[in-house]
Amino acid sequence: MSALAEAPSRSTRAISDRASVASSPCHTPPPAAGEGVTRRKADATCWVIERLRGDAAYHQGQAKRFSALAKTETSRADSLESTILAVLTRLEPKATSFRFTDHKLSSRLSDAIEIDNQAAIPPELITSTTTENPDKTSIKKRIKAAIAQAINGLSKEEAAPIAFSLAATAVPGARLIKRRNWSIH
Repeated sequence: MSALAEAPSRSTRAISDRASVASSPCHTPPPAAGEGVTRRKADATCWVIERLRGDAAYHQGQAKRFSALAKTETSRADSLESTILAVLTRLEPKATSFRFTDHKLSSRLSDAIEIDNQAAIPPELITSTTTENPDKTSIKKRIKAAIAQAINGLSKEEAAPIAFSLAATAVPGARLIKRRNWSIH
């Protein structure tokens, strides 16, 4: 009889426990039919979202590290290229290309304008946008025309010093220079 007497008290206790848990703010009531599957799927989706955000943060950190690494490697490559070109051109100053077993270094000569004093450049050779900039194309044409006119009919030996002088003085504030650009193939 004691088991029968305990049975109502156990069930009464279980009901009162459920009532106190249901009134707790942290308790989620048991799902209705079919709602449990949706909640499990939503919880699994939240795990995927957390994982994707974590992966994104990791990859952003990796991208920053790779960017810094790329800058370092580019700087090292440029430094090595400058060094090898300095050595090779010191050994063969007139060479315009070098051939090796697996690579070839070649160069091309180009003209460029360096502005020494922008204020001294004639106004017709200045282009205006929101800021004033020297029109390097017009400056180059003017210097080359002055050189061509001055050395017309002269031998190469006589023309070279005149051309050199005019390249630096034909347009005040600017000079025509020759640049050699190298590339590795």
